[in-house]
Amino acid sequence: MEEKENEEKEDEEIFYTRCEEESEKEKETTQNRQNKMQSYNVNITSSSSLLNESRSVEKQEVKKEENTVKEERKKIITTSKEIHIDVVEPEFKSPSLITLDINSEIPKVTQIEVKPLEVPEPIFLLPSSVTLEIDPTIPKFSFNTEIKEFQLPEPKFFTPPQIPLQIESEILVNLNVSSPPPSSNSVQSLQPKREINGDLYFYLNNFLGFVNQLNGKFIVIVYDELQHPKIEESLSAIVTRFAEIRGYSFNPLKISKVNYRYSLQNAISKDGIYVLSNDLCELVNDKEFEEVFKSSIISFVGNKFTIVIMPKCLRDKYSMYIQGQPSTIIEEKFTLEEIKVLTYLASGFTIKNSYYDGLANVRTNYEKILNESWIWLRKNYINLDVPAERTAGSNESELHRKLKAVTIRHLIKNEKIDPNNIEVESVIFSGKIPDIYVRSTNTIYDAKASIGVLPSDELFDLMNKYSSITKRIYAVMEPLAVLLDLEGVIQRIKSAKQQGIELSVLIPVKKDERVMLVSIFDFLKEGKEFYKEEVTSKSNKNNSS
Repeated sequence: MEEKENEEKEDEEIFYTRCEEESEKEKETTQNRQNKMQSYNVNITSSSSLLNESRSVEKQEVKKEENTVKEERKKIITTSKEIHIDVVEPEFKSPSLITLDINSEIPKVTQIEVKPLEVPEPIFLLPSSVTLEIDPTIPKFSFNTEIKEFQLPEPKFFTPPQIPLQIESEILVNLNVSSPPPSSNSVQSLQPKREINGDLYFYLNNFLGFVNQLNGKFIVIVYDELQHPKIEESLSAIVTRFAEIRGYSFNPLKISKVNYRYSLQNAISKDGIYVLSNDLCELVNDKEFEEVFKSSIISFVGNKFTIVIMPKCLRDKYSMYIQGQPSTIIEEKFTLEEIKVLTYLASGFTIKNSYYDGLANVRTNYEKILNESWIWLRKNYINLDVPAERTAGSNESELHRKLKAVTIRHLIKNEKIDPNNIEVESVIFSGKIPDIYVRSTNTIYDAKASIGVLPSDELFDLMNKYSSITKRIYAVMEPLAVLLDLEGVIQRIKSAKQQGIELSVLIPVKKDERVMLVSIFDFLKEGKEFYKEEVTSKSNKNNSS
């Protein structure tokens, strides 16, 4: 702003300077005019005409001069209005230098050299040496530093002798042991605390021996129709589940004296399970039946997977036709107590009172446990009812879906696991997707339907798949499938334990109106107690009679 004002002042000064110059010119012109007037006065004597002419000329010149002055003034004014003003950026002046007097006595530093700090090494003082004098009178000993190896004898353990105890029959012992309520960390209680040995499931030895004989594609099972009435129904349930594990799905066909003509002839060309009713014993001397039966037995040989359950009367009558045809012939030797305990276990503790045909009702009763759990889950936690990812050519089986449901129900209701800590069919690590993962305990639960694969092989796959993520892996399985591969399942659990992996099998059951999962150890222990009760009951009945 100050510069603008200065420039305006300069422009005004220029304008006034020009005006002064013009006034000076005007003065000179006036002086000239006066001089001329004087010259005109000198020549006044001239003629009047000459004077008049000179005056007129003078007037014209004066007017011209005045006009010239006016025009010059206009030019000056116009020029002053059209002055162009250049905007100049402000110049900042550096502050004036201050002279400092440096004391000449201070030495000048021309260069600074930075050297690393040298830390002196610590000096440790050694104690002064002490001179020891040995008494020369003491005899010298020589020591042999050679180390010799020797083996310790293995300890021998022996079991204490069994001392028989006689308990007075009149003394009644009543032990009421109340179990503590489940805690949030009670998942660990599912794992067996003791080794599963043969004594725990001795009552299943006959059954396991029977199962181990189920080899080959053409199997004949012979039952005693007189001693074990209706046992063919239980045998049918056992081999149907066995076939599912082998990858076959059959609805057993029952053949009686009413439909044998069509059924036996139709069985020639198809895989399947065929149950020959004990009423066929009435036709053992019938020629027509004999021809149909012989042709059917011979036709069963081949690549077909066939299981024939027949009464002992037919095997005895036609042994010459049967012998050598099937790849395996098994003669069942079950007791009623064994069938009862199998029914109790396979039904998830829901069927206590049964007969030789008890296993025929197992699937219906057990499915009630699974259905009840699935309905509960969908009603209360639909977000946890997640189907498995569909793959090409295969969908999740209904059994697998319901086993997941009963597992989640057990975790929430019995183990008190927060539902927010339960992940279902989710990717956890390295793209692996377990059925159920509990974040708070870092535990994996995987439902296994055992269809087309052995339960023991499913445990092997679980261990290989998830042992790098967690050492706590639980397989949830159907009881009858576990019983059909019991020895393989137990060996898998023992093998995992040797590798530091807590692998176990959990089985859905219903006890005291409460659905829960129990470990295989507790499952077999419950069966053992039930079997003893049945044997004791039978003994008491025999004694009373």
